[in-house]
Amino acid sequence: MAEFVKITGLDKTVAALRALPREISGKNGGPMRGALFAAARAMRDEAIRLAPEDTGNLKRNIFAYRDRNPAMVGANEHYIVAVRTGRLTKRIKRAYRLGRISPRLRAVGGGDAWYGLFVEFGTARMSAKPYLRPAFESRKNDVVGIFSRELAKGVDRAVARAKTKGGF
Repeated sequence: MAEFVKITGLDKTVAALRALPREISGKNGGPMRGALFAAARAMRDEAIRLAPEDTGNLKRNIFAYRDRNPAMVGANEHYIVAVRTGRLTKRIKRAYRLGRISPRLRAVGGGDAWYGLFVEFGTARMSAKPYLRPAFESRKNDVVGIFSRELAKGVDRAVARAKTKGGF
């Protein structure tokens, strides 16, 4: 069950950012992407704080990442806070089998908290200990403020950088 924070009313801001020169809007999303990632980081940190600490593995495997296809959910940018499940691609499995990658690297890098879903929602034999949903509920209003602050800082930095390069 996915929860979303949809920020509306920024159509003019997004249009203004897209109309700016390349130096300001940035080739990799510019200030908008940085502000969204700062908000996602805040949500991730809250989920890490609320996650149960049995071995610490679950906390190590909570991360925030950028969706590569945000249009799928009807957005221009989309960040996800999730738990690494340890699914291996065919290419990585083959590299393990051929000995090109050490199996120890997987343990060091994390990615083996496949049970995160069971902790969040519970099972027939285990009660739920939610951590992602309460993190969302407790920080959903704060992240909008974080996003606004970071966006303003990012635009100011980009404008200053463009001025020094002679973009304005």
